[in-house]
Amino acid sequence: MDYLKNTVIPAVEGKFGEDSFKNTSQLTQEDYYASNLTVTVDEELTLQDEASSQETEEGEPEAIEIEGKKVIALYRNLQGEEFDDSPPSLRLIGDFMLELPEEEYPATAEEADYYLVLTANYEEGGFYQNSDGSETAIREINSSTSVDLYEAGADVLSYIYHHINEPESYVSLMDHLSGKSEIAIDEPVTLAGWEITCHSAEIVKEFEDNWYVYTANDGCQFVKGKFTITNKGMEKDIFLPMVYYVGEDPLVQVTDEGHENFYDCVNAMTYSPCLNNTSLEPGESKDGELFFEIPDELAQGEAPLYIAVSLGNRMGYYPLS
Repeated sequence: MDYLKNTVIPAVEGKFGEDSFKNTSQLTQEDYYASNLTVTVDEELTLQDEASSQETEEGEPEAIEIEGKKVIALYRNLQGEEFDDSPPSLRLIGDFMLELPEEEYPATAEEADYYLVLTANYEEGGFYQNSDGSETAIREINSSTSVDLYEAGADVLSYIYHHINEPESYVSLMDHLSGKSEIAIDEPVTLAGWEITCHSAEIVKEFEDNWYVYTANDGCQFVKGKFTITNKGMEKDIFLPMVYYVGEDPLVQVTDEGHENFYDCVNAMTYSPCLNNTSLEPGESKDGELFFEIPDELAQGEAPLYIAVSLGNRMGYYPLS
């Protein structure tokens, strides 16, 4: 790593320019290294899985002394043999190390005070489907990463520690759902940089908007919901775009009690309160409506209905009274 920092990178920057390996952060607007260079570690790293952190008398986690300490950042993949073309089991996070000031950068492993370890976890999901409902050969892979801090040389996890609310903008990158859960009306949900809040919903056969009358197809009725959306991301974005990217754009649908059947939004470009394909700047909010066409037997039945907000395997349900 020392050779990379002091020899390889300066040589490349001298030939191609100082910005050849750098990008600009959306959070801080500062430049950072993005070389994508992989420095594989051949040695095994045995780390204790159970946290051994201590708390203060007030129940708050004890702060870790970082002043003057040196850290090695590592990416750990424990499932390399399960997935083809998987990253190596252990490697340095080179771009993070390149950003460290001299007083925090260990030239050798023996100089390190801490290991900052990102551990990946992968789980196989369902198969993607064609428009006719048949399964494709492409399967969804759900991934998550834990961030742990270890005391170097002790092989003991000293503390899982990160200020997720500082800066406040970091919150916009966190999804507030894990798995499947029920959400109360008027409770906001954040997914993929969008804060989505369902306020109410009603079932109607038709409704008017200025000169237009919207009528559900034969054998169907509309679920008409009122929402507030806020762009919590760092860039201008489109809510419920016409071209949808799986795993990147959140979905809003109506579902039945067993969560087996899902009904998509009706995209009515002529309906002025419609939130489909709404473009908002960072921090901008908009109140509006979404509506969904469902069969009469669901609309007239006694079984409860839900508005589902989802991204991949993360899904929250607003119960409709």
